[in-house]
Amino acid sequence: LAELGKTRSMEALKSKENEVHGLKRKNASLVKEATKEATTREKAELDRKALDDQLRALKKQNAQLGVRCKEEARAKIREEEGRKDAEEKVETLNGRLSFILNRL
Repeated sequence: LAELGKTRSMEALKSKENEVHGLKRKNASLVKEATKEATTREKAELDRKALDDQLRALKKQNAQLGVRCKEEARAKIREEEGRKDAEEKVETLNGRLSFILNRL
């Protein structure tokens, strides 16, 4: 009877040891998975931060290009207006010169 109790106790112990071993394996697997997920999450966060920085830089560059384009457009308009004014002055002076030459 004692031998039977001992055998059952040994079987129960082995069963519990197997259960503990299985739980340890499952725990190790879960820890590995959690570590992998944390690493992936950290990578994604770093990528997001890098992309945010790039986006900010592109927006800033875009704004600078917009300002520069406006300034160039204004300069071209001023240049065109100056050219038209000069042409009008030349026409006026040509008319005066013709008038003076005709009087002579």
